[in-house]
Amino acid sequence: MQVGVGRRNKFFENIISVPLPYHLCLALKCKLVIVLGEFEVKYLTGFILILLLEGIFTNSASAIEYSDLHHKSELDSKRLYNAKVSFANPTQLENKKTNDRLLKHDLLFHDMFVNDAWKKDFKVEFENEALSKKFVNKDIDIFAGNYGYGCHGGETNKTLCSYGGVTLSDNNKYDDYKNIPCNLWIDGHQTGIELTAVKTKKKIVTIQELDVQLRNYLNEKYKLYELGGDIVKGYVKYHNDDEKNVEYDFYNLNGEYGHEVLKMYADNKTINSDKLHLDIYLFKS
Repeated sequence: MQVGVGRRNKFFENIISVPLPYHLCLALKCKLVIVLGEFEVKYLTGFILILLLEGIFTNSASAIEYSDLHHKSELDSKRLYNAKVSFANPTQLENKKTNDRLLKHDLLFHDMFVNDAWKKDFKVEFENEALSKKFVNKDIDIFAGNYGYGCHGGETNKTLCSYGGVTLSDNNKYDDYKNIPCNLWIDGHQTGIELTAVKTKKKIVTIQELDVQLRNYLNEKYKLYELGGDIVKGYVKYHNDDEKNVEYDFYNLNGEYGHEVLKMYADNKTINSDKLHLDIYLFKS
């Protein structure tokens, strides 16, 4: 096809920068550049739209759509409170080993909490038996949200339970904490976030370790899981150059109690912390 251009016509007549629909541009902070030029194709005159930012729609499609995000109003005060305490005060254990299991898909640790009259044993549950077998009788580290109500195993009424949050100890530590870079947007406006909001010493780290820290920070700062906070929607995206990105909708919580909320971490999903950063999106409406 030949394109004939009239003498008075300029192909690049003007350039207009037009913001994309907000929900398409959440993760990209981008603008769609449209080049308008009057031209003639044989006897037809029209406009040509040149879309810059190659692959923009493919990239944005991987992010959670704003319209699909769950709203804080879906959670009553009891569910909000239970979510808050599920992420608060996570259990952190280092260089622990066990070959004891209550069921095939868990690990049971005895006498984990020294000088604590209220808790003694600790149980970690996984999505399947294959995951638990990877850690049987191995030196492991644990960073996990925990729950007591609905926890069965170990000493009665003195056992804490969790899902996942387990990594191997050997050759998996930096000399010091690594602060994970975080980008935070509230209603599309980039906002500051503390450098130490999310950190780890681990080279391979569970998503849960990072996610629990982040949710605690956001709850303290913006009352994410409390009545009266301004934030009503939000999600986080864990970006890594070498691996598939992981996303969580902050208000897509399964169930009412801690053992239901924390079950999303039973897959024990891990990520390389070396090239990792977090993009966080919060909305007030």
